[in-house]
Amino acid sequence: QQQQQQQQQQQQEEEEEEDEETPQEQLLEEKQEKQEQPAVVEPSVTHMAADLPPLLNDSPGFAVRPGNVEVLWNAVALDDPVTYEPWYKTFFFGKEHTNYTATSDVGPVIISVVAAAPASFRVIVRTKKMDYKAVLSISASKGKIPIKEICAQPRFGLKLKKLQQVKTAAASQQLVTRLQSYEERQMIRSYKIGVIYCKEGQTLEEEMFSNVCGSEAYESFLGLLGDRITLQGWRGYRAGLDVTCNNTGTQSVFTHFGEFDIMFHVATLLPYSDADSQQVEKKRHIGNDICVVVFKDGDAPFCPGAVYSDFNHVFFVVQRVPTGGYRFEVCAKDGVGHFTQIPQPGLVFDDPRVFRCALLTAVINAERASYTAPGFKMKIQRTRFELLSSLVKEL
Repeated sequence: QQQQQQQQQQQQEEEEEEDEETPQEQLLEEKQEKQEQPAVVEPSVTHMAADLPPLLNDSPGFAVRPGNVEVLWNAVALDDPVTYEPWYKTFFFGKEHTNYTATSDVGPVIISVVAAAPASFRVIVRTKKMDYKAVLSISASKGKIPIKEICAQPRFGLKLKKLQQVKTAAASQQLVTRLQSYEERQMIRSYKIGVIYCKEGQTLEEEMFSNVCGSEAYESFLGLLGDRITLQGWRGYRAGLDVTCNNTGTQSVFTHFGEFDIMFHVATLLPYSDADSQQVEKKRHIGNDICVVVFKDGDAPFCPGAVYSDFNHVFFVVQRVPTGGYRFEVCAKDGVGHFTQIPQPGLVFDDPRVFRCALLTAVINAERASYTAPGFKMKIQRTRFELLSSLVKEL
Protein backbone atom coordinates (compact mmCIF):
# COMPACT_ATOMS: atom_id res chain seq x y z
CA GLN A 1 0.00 0.00 0.00
CA GLN A 2 2.88 2.36 0.85
CA GLN A 3 4.53 1.56 -2.51
CA GLN A 4 1.27 2.32 -4.30
CA GLN A 5 1.01 5.75 -2.59
CA GLN A 6 4.60 6.58 -3.61
CA GLN A 7 3.83 5.69 -7.25
CA GLN A 8 0.71 7.90 -7.22
CA GLN A 9 2.67 10.83 -5.74
CA GLN A 10 5.45 10.42 -8.34
CA GLN A 11 2.89 10.33 -11.15
CA GLN A 12 1.24 13.54 -9.81
CA GLU A 13 4.58 15.36 -9.66
CA GLU A 14 5.38 14.38 -13.26
CA GLU A 15 2.01 15.72 -14.43
CA GLU A 16 2.63 19.04 -12.60
CA GLU A 17 6.05 19.34 -14.25
CA GLU A 18 4.46 18.83 -17.67
CA ASP A 19 1.89 21.59 -16.92
CA GLU A 20 4.53 24.03 -15.63
CA GLU A 21 5.86 26.39 -18.33
CA THR A 22 9.53 26.97 -18.76
CA PRO A 23 10.76 30.62 -18.81
CA GLN A 24 11.35 30.28 -22.55
CA GLU A 25 7.77 29.13 -23.09
CA GLN A 26 6.45 32.01 -20.97
CA LEU A 27 8.41 34.56 -23.03
CA LEU A 28 7.17 32.99 -26.25
CA GLU A 29 3.55 33.22 -25.12
CA GLU A 30 3.96 36.85 -23.99
CA LYS A 31 5.47 37.72 -27.37
CA GLN A 32 2.58 36.06 -29.18
CA GLU A 33 0.05 37.96 -27.00
CA LYS A 34 1.73 41.27 -27.83
CA GLN A 35 1.66 40.47 -31.54
CA GLU A 36 -2.01 39.60 -31.37
CA GLN A 37 -2.95 42.86 -29.59
CA PRO A 38 -3.30 45.97 -31.82
CA ALA A 39 -0.33 48.33 -31.40
CA VAL A 40 -1.05 51.70 -29.73
CA VAL A 41 0.30 54.35 -32.09
CA GLU A 42 1.06 57.73 -30.58
CA PRO A 43 -0.19 60.50 -32.85
CA SER A 44 2.62 62.63 -34.25
CA VAL A 45 2.74 66.23 -33.13
CA THR A 46 4.97 67.47 -35.95
CA HIS A 47 6.36 66.39 -39.29
CA MET A 48 8.70 67.85 -41.89
CA ALA A 49 7.02 68.74 -45.18
CA ALA A 50 9.00 69.19 -48.37
CA ASP A 51 8.52 71.83 -51.06
CA LEU A 52 6.65 74.32 -48.88
CA PRO A 53 7.24 77.93 -49.96
CA PRO A 54 8.85 80.28 -47.43
CA LEU A 55 6.49 82.32 -45.29
CA LEU A 56 8.86 85.28 -44.91
CA ASN A 57 11.24 87.42 -46.89
CA ASP A 58 14.21 89.25 -45.44
CA SER A 59 13.67 92.99 -45.33
CA PRO A 60 16.03 95.89 -44.57
CA GLY A 61 16.49 95.95 -40.81
CA PHE A 62 14.93 92.48 -40.34
CA ALA A 63 16.28 88.95 -40.67
CA VAL A 64 14.56 85.56 -40.69
CA ARG A 65 15.62 83.61 -37.59
CA PRO A 66 16.89 80.04 -38.09
CA GLY A 67 14.95 77.24 -36.43
CA ASN A 68 15.94 75.16 -33.40
CA VAL A 69 16.59 71.48 -34.07
CA GLU A 70 15.89 69.72 -30.76
CA VAL A 71 12.91 71.31 -29.06
CA LEU A 72 10.16 69.91 -26.82
CA TRP A 73 7.32 71.75 -28.51
CA ASN A 74 4.55 70.85 -26.07
CA ALA A 75 6.33 72.42 -23.06
CA VAL A 76 6.47 76.06 -22.00
CA ALA A 77 10.25 76.40 -22.30
CA LEU A 78 11.05 80.02 -21.49
CA ASP A 79 14.50 81.46 -22.06
CA ASP A 80 16.55 82.67 -19.06
CA PRO A 81 13.84 81.87 -16.48
CA VAL A 82 15.95 82.93 -13.47
CA THR A 83 15.89 86.54 -14.66
CA TYR A 84 12.12 86.57 -14.36
CA GLU A 85 11.78 84.63 -11.10
CA PRO A 86 10.89 86.54 -7.92
CA TRP A 87 14.10 85.70 -6.07
CA TYR A 88 13.80 88.39 -3.43
CA LYS A 89 10.24 87.42 -2.53
CA THR A 90 11.07 83.69 -2.53
CA PHE A 91 14.50 83.53 -0.88
CA PHE A 92 14.98 86.81 1.03
CA PHE A 93 11.71 88.36 2.14
CA GLY A 94 10.78 87.28 5.67
CA LYS A 95 14.23 85.70 6.22
CA GLU A 96 17.31 87.08 7.93
CA HIS A 97 19.45 88.67 5.26
CA THR A 98 21.68 91.70 4.70
CA ASN A 99 21.36 94.57 2.23
CA TYR A 100 24.15 96.85 1.01
CA THR A 101 24.21 100.03 -1.04
CA ALA A 102 27.06 101.35 -3.14
CA THR A 103 27.95 103.58 -6.04
CA SER A 104 29.77 102.34 -9.11
CA ASP A 105 30.87 103.36 -12.57
CA VAL A 106 27.38 102.40 -13.84
CA GLY A 107 25.43 104.21 -11.12
CA PRO A 108 23.83 103.11 -7.84
CA VAL A 109 23.99 99.46 -6.80
CA ILE A 110 21.93 97.57 -4.21
CA ILE A 111 23.10 94.14 -3.07
CA SER A 112 21.16 91.56 -1.06
CA VAL A 113 22.87 88.54 0.54
CA VAL A 114 21.35 85.56 2.37
CA ALA A 115 22.96 82.33 3.56
CA ALA A 116 21.97 79.43 1.29
CA ALA A 117 24.10 76.72 2.98
CA PRO A 118 26.99 76.57 5.48
CA ALA A 119 29.49 77.60 2.79
CA SER A 120 27.35 79.34 0.16
CA PHE A 121 25.35 82.54 -0.26
CA ARG A 122 22.47 83.56 -2.47
CA VAL A 123 23.09 87.01 -3.96
CA ILE A 124 21.13 89.63 -5.90
CA VAL A 125 23.15 92.51 -7.39
CA ARG A 126 20.93 95.25 -8.81
CA THR A 127 22.41 97.67 -11.34
CA LYS A 128 20.87 99.83 -14.02
CA LYS A 129 21.86 97.21 -16.60
CA MET A 130 20.22 94.22 -14.95
CA ASP A 131 19.70 92.21 -11.78
CA TYR A 132 22.43 89.61 -11.36
CA LYS A 133 21.28 86.51 -9.43
CA ALA A 134 23.68 83.83 -8.26
CA VAL A 135 24.44 81.21 -5.63
CA LEU A 136 28.12 81.55 -4.66
CA SER A 137 30.23 78.98 -2.82
CA ILE A 138 32.29 81.19 -0.51
CA SER A 139 33.31 80.41 3.04
CA ALA A 140 32.43 82.92 5.73
CA SER A 141 35.15 83.98 8.16
CA LYS A 142 34.00 84.10 11.80
CA GLY A 143 30.37 84.18 10.72
CA LYS A 144 30.77 87.39 8.70
CA ILE A 145 29.40 87.80 5.20
CA PRO A 146 32.33 87.87 2.74
CA ILE A 147 30.91 90.90 0.95
CA LYS A 148 34.23 91.95 -0.61
CA GLU A 149 34.75 88.50 -2.12
CA ILE A 150 31.17 88.54 -3.38
CA CYS A 151 31.54 91.93 -5.05
CA ALA A 152 34.83 90.86 -6.63
CA GLN A 153 33.15 88.11 -8.66
CA PRO A 154 33.94 88.69 -12.37
CA ARG A 155 30.38 87.84 -13.40
CA PHE A 156 29.13 91.06 -11.78
CA GLY A 157 31.74 93.31 -13.36
CA LEU A 158 31.54 95.79 -10.47
CA LYS A 159 33.86 98.64 -9.56
CA LEU A 160 32.28 99.76 -6.33
CA LYS A 161 32.72 102.87 -4.25
CA LYS A 162 31.32 103.63 -0.79
CA LEU A 163 29.96 100.15 -0.08
CA GLN A 164 27.74 100.40 3.01
CA GLN A 165 25.61 97.96 4.94
CA VAL A 166 22.07 99.09 5.73
CA LYS A 167 22.21 98.72 9.51
CA THR A 168 19.42 100.64 11.21
CA ALA A 169 16.22 98.68 11.76
CA ALA A 170 13.94 101.39 10.35
CA ALA A 171 16.00 101.89 7.18
CA SER A 172 16.40 98.15 6.70
CA GLN A 173 12.67 97.47 6.98
CA GLN A 174 11.90 100.35 4.62
CA LEU A 175 14.36 99.00 2.06
CA VAL A 176 12.98 95.46 2.33
CA THR A 177 9.49 96.70 1.50
CA ARG A 178 10.74 98.83 -1.36
CA LEU A 179 12.91 96.05 -2.78
CA GLN A 180 9.94 93.70 -2.93
CA SER A 181 7.95 96.38 -4.77
CA TYR A 182 10.92 97.01 -7.08
CA GLU A 183 11.09 93.30 -7.93
CA GLU A 184 7.36 93.09 -8.66
CA ARG A 185 7.77 95.87 -11.21
CA GLN A 186 10.42 93.80 -13.02
CA MET A 187 8.23 90.68 -13.15
CA ILE A 188 6.30 91.01 -16.42
CA ARG A 189 3.23 88.80 -16.31
CA SER A 190 1.06 90.43 -18.98
CA TYR A 191 1.71 90.70 -22.71
CA LYS A 192 -0.05 92.45 -25.59
CA ILE A 193 0.38 90.87 -29.01
CA GLY A 194 -0.73 92.22 -32.39
CA VAL A 195 -2.60 89.98 -34.85
CA ILE A 196 -2.93 90.85 -38.56
CA TYR A 197 -4.78 88.96 -41.27
CA CYS A 198 -3.01 88.94 -44.67
CA LYS A 199 -5.38 87.90 -47.42
CA GLU A 200 -3.97 86.15 -50.48
CA GLY A 201 -2.42 88.73 -52.80
CA GLN A 202 -2.17 91.49 -50.16
CA THR A 203 1.25 93.10 -49.77
CA LEU A 204 0.52 96.57 -48.36
CA GLU A 205 -0.15 97.61 -44.78
CA GLU A 206 -3.26 99.54 -45.83
CA GLU A 207 -4.74 96.42 -47.45
CA MET A 208 -4.16 94.23 -44.39
CA PHE A 209 -5.49 96.79 -41.91
CA SER A 210 -8.61 97.23 -44.06
CA ASN A 211 -9.69 93.62 -43.52
CA VAL A 212 -12.77 93.41 -41.29
CA CYS A 213 -12.95 89.60 -41.38
CA GLY A 214 -10.85 86.70 -42.54
CA SER A 215 -11.00 83.25 -44.06
CA GLU A 216 -12.40 80.25 -42.25
CA ALA A 217 -8.83 79.13 -41.50
CA TYR A 218 -8.06 82.54 -39.96
CA GLU A 219 -11.18 82.50 -37.78
CA SER A 220 -10.28 79.00 -36.62
CA PHE A 221 -6.79 80.25 -35.77
CA LEU A 222 -8.22 83.08 -33.63
CA GLY A 223 -10.26 80.51 -31.71
CA LEU A 224 -7.08 78.55 -31.11
CA LEU A 225 -5.20 81.59 -29.76
CA GLY A 226 -7.67 82.32 -26.97
CA ASP A 227 -11.21 83.15 -25.92
CA ARG A 228 -13.38 85.73 -27.67
CA ILE A 229 -14.28 88.20 -24.92
CA THR A 230 -16.68 91.14 -24.67
CA LEU A 231 -14.69 94.27 -23.94
CA GLN A 232 -17.40 96.30 -22.23
CA GLY A 233 -17.20 95.47 -18.54
CA TRP A 234 -14.04 93.37 -18.93
CA ARG A 235 -12.16 93.27 -15.61
CA GLY A 236 -8.98 91.49 -16.61
CA TYR A 237 -5.81 92.70 -18.33
CA ARG A 238 -6.99 95.02 -21.12
CA ALA A 239 -3.74 96.07 -22.87
CA GLY A 240 -4.95 99.62 -23.48
CA LEU A 241 -8.30 98.58 -24.97
CA ASP A 242 -11.43 100.52 -23.98
CA VAL A 243 -13.67 98.47 -21.67
CA THR A 244 -16.38 101.08 -21.03
CA CYS A 245 -17.53 102.76 -24.26
CA ASN A 246 -16.56 100.31 -27.06
CA ASN A 247 -14.18 102.86 -28.58
CA THR A 248 -11.76 100.05 -29.51
CA GLY A 249 -14.36 97.59 -30.73
CA THR A 250 -16.77 95.33 -28.92
CA GLN A 251 -14.69 92.16 -28.75
CA SER A 252 -11.12 90.94 -28.48
CA VAL A 253 -9.18 87.71 -27.92
CA PHE A 254 -7.64 86.96 -24.54
CA THR A 255 -5.95 83.95 -22.94
CA HIS A 256 -4.23 82.73 -19.80
CA PHE A 257 -1.04 80.97 -20.81
CA GLY A 258 0.81 79.39 -17.91
CA GLU A 259 1.32 82.19 -15.41
CA PHE A 260 0.82 84.92 -18.03
CA ASP A 261 -2.10 86.98 -19.31
CA ILE A 262 -2.09 87.70 -23.05
CA MET A 263 -4.38 90.17 -24.78
CA PHE A 264 -4.34 90.12 -28.56
CA HIS A 265 -4.83 93.33 -30.53
CA VAL A 266 -6.71 91.73 -33.42
CA ALA A 267 -6.81 93.96 -36.50
CA THR A 268 -10.10 92.53 -37.78
CA LEU A 269 -11.78 93.23 -34.42
CA LEU A 270 -10.50 96.80 -34.00
CA PRO A 271 -12.69 99.65 -35.39
CA TYR A 272 -12.64 100.12 -39.15
CA SER A 273 -13.20 103.54 -40.79
CA ASP A 274 -14.18 104.02 -44.44
CA ALA A 275 -12.83 107.57 -44.26
CA ASP A 276 -9.36 106.49 -43.07
CA SER A 277 -7.32 104.56 -45.62
CA GLN A 278 -4.46 104.11 -43.11
CA GLN A 279 -6.75 102.80 -40.34
CA VAL A 280 -5.00 104.84 -37.66
CA GLU A 281 -7.13 103.38 -34.85
CA LYS A 282 -5.89 99.89 -35.66
CA LYS A 283 -2.33 101.11 -36.17
CA ARG A 284 -2.41 102.92 -32.82
CA HIS A 285 -2.57 99.59 -31.00
CA ILE A 286 -0.82 97.10 -33.28
CA GLY A 287 1.89 99.60 -34.20
CA ASN A 288 2.85 99.76 -30.52
CA ASP A 289 3.13 96.00 -30.01
CA ILE A 290 6.61 94.51 -29.82
CA CYS A 291 5.51 91.17 -31.33
CA VAL A 292 3.01 90.81 -34.17
CA VAL A 293 1.46 87.58 -35.45
CA VAL A 294 0.51 87.61 -39.13
CA PHE A 295 -1.90 84.93 -40.35
CA LYS A 296 -1.26 84.56 -44.08
CA ASP A 297 -3.33 82.96 -46.82
CA GLY A 298 -1.69 82.13 -50.14
CA ASP A 299 1.85 81.25 -51.16
CA ALA A 300 3.43 84.71 -51.48
CA PRO A 301 5.87 85.38 -48.62
CA PHE A 302 5.17 88.18 -46.15
CA CYS A 303 7.59 91.11 -46.10
CA PRO A 304 8.06 92.68 -42.64
CA GLY A 305 8.87 96.00 -44.27
CA ALA A 306 5.23 96.23 -45.34
CA VAL A 307 4.25 97.28 -41.81
CA TYR A 308 5.68 100.65 -40.80
CA SER A 309 6.44 100.87 -37.08
CA ASP A 310 9.49 101.63 -34.97
CA PHE A 311 7.98 99.58 -32.16
CA ASN A 312 7.31 96.26 -33.96
CA HIS A 313 10.43 94.14 -33.45
CA VAL A 314 9.40 90.53 -34.16
CA PHE A 315 6.96 89.12 -36.72
CA PHE A 316 5.51 85.61 -36.55
CA VAL A 317 3.97 84.50 -39.85
CA VAL A 318 1.47 81.66 -39.48
CA GLN A 319 -0.17 79.53 -42.15
CA ARG A 320 -2.65 76.67 -42.17
CA VAL A 321 -1.44 73.86 -44.41
CA PRO A 322 -3.81 71.78 -46.61
CA THR A 323 -3.49 68.76 -44.31
CA GLY A 324 -4.98 70.83 -41.47
CA GLY A 325 -1.82 71.48 -39.46
CA TYR A 326 -0.06 74.78 -38.83
CA ARG A 327 3.40 76.16 -39.45
CA PHE A 328 5.11 79.43 -38.60
CA GLU A 329 8.34 81.29 -39.27
CA VAL A 330 9.94 84.17 -37.40
CA CYS A 331 11.85 87.31 -38.33
CA ALA A 332 13.28 89.87 -35.93
CA LYS A 333 14.59 93.39 -36.16
CA ASP A 334 18.35 93.88 -35.99
CA GLY A 335 19.49 94.15 -32.38
CA VAL A 336 16.93 91.73 -30.91
CA GLY A 337 18.69 89.18 -28.72
CA HIS A 338 18.79 85.43 -29.20
CA PHE A 339 15.64 83.48 -28.37
CA THR A 340 14.49 79.89 -28.82
CA GLN A 341 11.39 77.82 -29.67
CA ILE A 342 11.64 78.67 -33.38
CA PRO A 343 10.65 75.87 -35.79
CA GLN A 344 12.75 74.91 -38.77
CA PRO A 345 11.37 75.83 -42.19
CA GLY A 346 8.99 73.13 -43.34
CA LEU A 347 8.08 71.92 -39.84
CA VAL A 348 4.32 71.36 -39.64
CA PHE A 349 2.48 71.07 -36.32
CA ASP A 350 -0.16 68.36 -36.64
CA ASP A 351 -1.55 68.88 -33.14
CA PRO A 352 -3.16 72.35 -32.76
CA ARG A 353 -2.54 72.33 -29.00
CA VAL A 354 1.17 71.74 -29.48
CA PHE A 355 1.28 74.45 -32.15
CA ARG A 356 -0.40 76.93 -29.78
CA CYS A 357 2.06 76.13 -26.99
CA ALA A 358 5.04 76.47 -29.35
CA LEU A 359 3.82 79.76 -30.85
CA LEU A 360 2.96 81.49 -27.56
CA THR A 361 6.19 80.32 -25.92
CA ALA A 362 8.18 81.70 -28.84
CA VAL A 363 6.26 84.99 -28.67
CA ILE A 364 7.07 85.49 -24.97
CA ASN A 365 10.73 84.55 -25.53
CA ALA A 366 10.89 86.98 -28.46
CA GLU A 367 9.40 89.88 -26.51
CA ARG A 368 11.84 89.34 -23.66
CA ALA A 369 14.75 89.16 -26.11
CA SER A 370 13.58 92.45 -27.64
CA TYR A 371 14.24 94.30 -24.38
CA THR A 372 17.95 94.18 -25.25
CA ALA A 373 17.38 95.89 -28.61
CA PRO A 374 18.64 99.49 -28.89
CA GLY A 375 15.10 100.85 -29.07
CA PHE A 376 14.26 99.50 -25.61
CA LYS A 377 17.56 98.94 -23.84
CA MET A 378 18.30 102.58 -23.08
CA LYS A 379 14.76 103.29 -21.89
CA ILE A 380 14.79 100.29 -19.55
CA GLN A 381 18.20 101.19 -18.15
CA ARG A 382 17.12 104.79 -17.59
CA THR A 383 14.04 103.63 -15.66
CA ARG A 384 16.11 101.21 -13.55
CA PHE A 385 18.66 103.93 -12.83
CA GLU A 386 15.94 106.28 -11.57
CA LEU A 387 14.35 103.59 -9.40
CA LEU A 388 17.65 102.54 -7.82
CA SER A 389 18.69 106.16 -7.25
CA SER A 390 15.38 106.82 -5.52
CA LEU A 391 15.80 103.79 -3.25
CA VAL A 392 19.31 104.81 -2.18
CA LYS A 393 18.38 108.45 -1.54
CA GLU A 394 15.45 107.52 0.70
CA LEU A 395 17.63 105.53 3.12
